Parts: sequence; C-alpha cells; structure tokens
Amino acid sequence: MASDRVTSGAGRIAKKIDLVPLVMMLLVISILAPVAVLVYGALTSNPIGAAFSGLTLENFVEVLTNPTYQRAFFNTVYVGVAATAMAALLGIPLAWIVVRSDVPFANLLRVGIMIPFFLSPFVGALAWTLLLQRNVGPVNLVLTSLGLGQISPYSARMIIFVMGIYYAPYIFIFVSSALRNMDPALEEAGHLSGLNRRQVITQITVPLIAPAALSGVLLTFMASAGQFGVPALLGMQDRFFVLTTYIYQLINRFPAEYNVAAALGIEMLVIACAGIWLQNRITRNRSYTTMTGKGFRPRIIELGPMRWLAFAFVIAFVVVGALLPLGMLLWVSLVPYYDATFSLSAVSPIHYLKIFNQAFVWRGLKNTLFLACAGASIAVILAVISNWIILRSNTSYRKPLGYLLFLPAAVPHIVLSLALLWTYVFVPLPIYGTIWILLIAYVTSYITQAVRNVGSNYVQIDKSLEEAATMVGAARLRTWIEVTLPLLKPGMVGAWTLLFIIFVRELSASILLYSPGNEVLPVLMFNMWGEGDWGGIGALAMIQVLMMGAVIALSGLLFRVDISRAS
Repeated sequence: MASDRVTSGAGRIAKKIDLVPLVMMLLVISILAPVAVLVYGALTSNPIGAAFSGLTLENFVEVLTNPTYQRAFFNTVYVGVAATAMAALLGIPLAWIVVRSDVPFANLLRVGIMIPFFLSPFVGALAWTLLLQRNVGPVNLVLTSLGLGQISPYSARMIIFVMGIYYAPYIFIFVSSALRNMDPALEEAGHLSGLNRRQVITQITVPLIAPAALSGVLLTFMASAGQFGVPALLGMQDRFFVLTTYIYQLINRFPAEYNVAAALGIEMLVIACAGIWLQNRITRNRSYTTMTGKGFRPRIIELGPMRWLAFAFVIAFVVVGALLPLGMLLWVSLVPYYDATFSLSAVSPIHYLKIFNQAFVWRGLKNTLFLACAGASIAVILAVISNWIILRSNTSYRKPLGYLLFLPAAVPHIVLSLALLWTYVFVPLPIYGTIWILLIAYVTSYITQAVRNVGSNYVQIDKSLEEAATMVGAARLRTWIEVTLPLLKPGMVGAWTLLFIIFVRELSASILLYSPGNEVLPVLMFNMWGEGDWGGIGALAMIQVLMMGAVIALSGLLFRVDISRAS
C-alpha cells in the first residue's frame, strides 16, 4: 500500500534523525537566549545592539533608588494582589455554584461565566471606559438618576475592578475542574463522622481544592502583574503607572532607555518567581489526593430557596463582565456618534464601512489570523513532541525540558517581548521589524499553556497502546501517526482553539514588537483609543468577538471540543 510505504519510509528517516536534541536546541534558543540577553541588557549601559564593553549595576541602582520606579513597583504589587483577591472571591464561589449546587441552568451559566475570558481584560477596559464616561456613560447616568455620585474610569480602583472581573474565569477554570474530579465519598465520610455542611466545606472541600485554587491564583497574579492594556487605558491618564506601562514609556520615548527598561523587566521577573516560590512553599509536603479508582459524579448540594440567590449572583457577574461591555461596544459601533441617547433610528453601519475601506484594517485582520493560526499550530506541534520527550522517552533531558517549558509562564509577556527585541537586534537574522518576531513571541509566551493542555490528554493514554504498535514492527513515527495522534486529537484541538483565542486578543506580547505594516487587531484598537475613535474600536471589538466565536463554534461542531471546560 502507498500509505504503508510512506509511513515506513518516514519511520526510517525518523530513526536517523533524533528529535530530542533538535527540539531541546530550539526551545533553549527561543526561551533561554532572550532571558539571558535581557539580563545582559540590564547589566550594561551600552545602547541596544552595541558591542560588549563591560558590566555595570547602575541600571539596577536607578530602578531601586528612583522614587518613580519604586512607586511603579509597589503599584504593580498592589494591583496584582488586589485584582487576584477579587478574582478569587468571584471565581471560587462561581465554580462551586455551577459544579456542586443545584442552581438552575448550570451549563448555560458556565458558558456565560467564560465570556469575560474570551473578551480579554483589554477589551473589557475599553468597554468600561465607555460605560463610565462622565455625563454620558450609561452606568454613570443610572447612578446620577439615583442621586449617587459618578464614577471615573481612570483610577487604580477601576484597574483592579476590571482585572478582577476578567481574570475571575481563570480561577473558575482551575477550581471547577478540581471540583468535578473530586470523589464525593470524601465529603460523605465527613458527614458520617458528624461534621455539618459548613464544616465539610471548610475542613474537607476547601483543603482538597487548594492546589487548583493556588494554581489559578498564581496564574492570575502573574497575569495581573504583567498586564499592560488595562493599566495603560485606565491608569496613565490619572498618572498611575505600573512596571509594564513604564517599560512601554521607556522604550517609546526619545532617546529610548532600553537598559533601564531591561532592569525593570528583571524586577518583574523577580515578582513572578516570588509568586511561584510562595506557591511551592505553601503546597510542599502536603497531600491533596482527591480521586479514587472508581467512577463517580460530583455530589450536588441542594440549596433550597438559596439556589435563586446563587443564580442571581452568577447572573450579576455575567451582566457586569459580559452583557454590559458587549452591549456598549456593539452600540457605539452602530451609531455615528454616541451621545447618551438610545434610538434605533440612529443605527448605521458607518463605522464598519469606514474600517473596511482602510487598508491597515485588512492588513491587521490578515496579520491577526495568520499569527493566531500559525502560532497555535506551531505551539501544539511543539507541545506534542515535548510531551512525548517528557512522558515517553528515556532521555536524560526529560526533567530539564520540563523546567525549561515552565519558564515562559513565569516571564510577563511584555518582559519577554522586550527580551526578544534585544535578542533579534543582536542575532544576524532578518527577523526584527517583521511579523516573524511576533510569531516567535506568541509561541514562546504560551508554549507552557500548550504543553499543559496537550499533556493533560497525553497522560491518559496508556503506554501499552504505543508499545503494542512497536511490538508488531511499527516505527516510532508510524506509531505516532496511527496510534498516538488520533488519541491526542481532542486535546490538540482543544489546545489549538484556546491558543487561537488567546493570540487573537493578545496585546502585551505585541505592543513592543509590532512595526508599521505588522499591526494586529489589539494594537489597532490601542492606537484608535489614543485617537479617540470609539466607533472604530467598537467595530473592531465586534469583529474580534465574531472571529473567536466562529472558531469556538467550529471546534465544538466538528470536534466536540467544549472550550468552556478548558484547563
């Protein structure tokens, strides 16, 4: 058979080419090299791209002693901790209500809770800026009619509010997954031993979901501390700066201060590493086994009349995090000029006609789709190969590779972008200033996410299935193609869909690396915000939402992937 000849030929090639050192070399270059160059940039006073001429600590002295940078550091920690606390206070109860209680329409509510994740904090901040515009924002109009004072969107409190709302789904994902996988017999044993419902929750349920909750909290803290779009939109006008917005300003001023920016990047990396250390410290030497060998379903707790209060809590979150922002962005995209009046006679496609008549918008759409499709595909391929090395091979590289693949999760995306900017000025490759450096940034920033999502599916595949193919003479590559990949398909499609969504809305990894002609949709919206083009922002936001919704729908229809259950 022709297919047999192809796969057997590929198998002979695979025997001659060892993927392990190739993948390791690629990952070391793409992950470790930028971090090393960033450290070098922080330890020198040379301009970017200049020849080496000695090391200095003056950039760190500047960062650690300058009151402006000290204030930005404390603002970053303050916003990160406060937003994470708010996200946890929302995400954990939401997960428990949807997974463990008898709240009505639980599946529909679960989808609604995930909508803010698809919108992104940046788009949410744009929407809330409109909702809270002085004298014309709908929320402020309602507050005024009730005799209450208006709220300004430009403050640290609003930064925390927006990030808390839009990062709550991150914690919801982790905690709801843990609750679904927890054996109800553990809680039933607590009831049989005389504990009441409150004691079972506090003494059994909460400790058992602690690792998942801590993982979600850690992810949220690092994402909040590394967030650029929300502090830029809601903070810079009020002169409230965090480390990411200062890094952006240092690079975009004249003359640019790349060395100080690199030192600030190292400071952000230290914050992220401190969060990882704290999580390991808390969870060390503790057992959190929650699953047994028998099948089970999560135990549903009847809330009685309180189920409607729980339902109202979830609905309030969906309204604040999804319906109000989406409705506001849709309306400003459909009226020539928003003036606080709501009349269907004012509806017009003028903003959509305007943006589709502009070449840079089409270019941005093309760039966004290319980067999202290519980036997600490359990341998933690398994730499959990396998981095989870690879970199936006997190479001594297994553990170092595992640690290496976790490193990007600890590096804020704007910091990694800064590191890549430095790196590809030094490297004699025609990448700097092209779309390819954005592709490298996307894949490098989210390779950890891809490895984790594919790996969660890989560990469920029994080794004996692959060993059986090998025993009948199938080569390694043929075993992959005919046995492993079909079994991995759900995890690969789920990971690809999730990464596509992330890449379509990614701003922090793009804002430092894009160049004229290589803009993506989030960058276009950020630039339109600077120009005050709210109608164009609303239209682009709706297009972005439609792109993500179409991919989610297709992955569900064709592959039965439920992205709202992503983990």
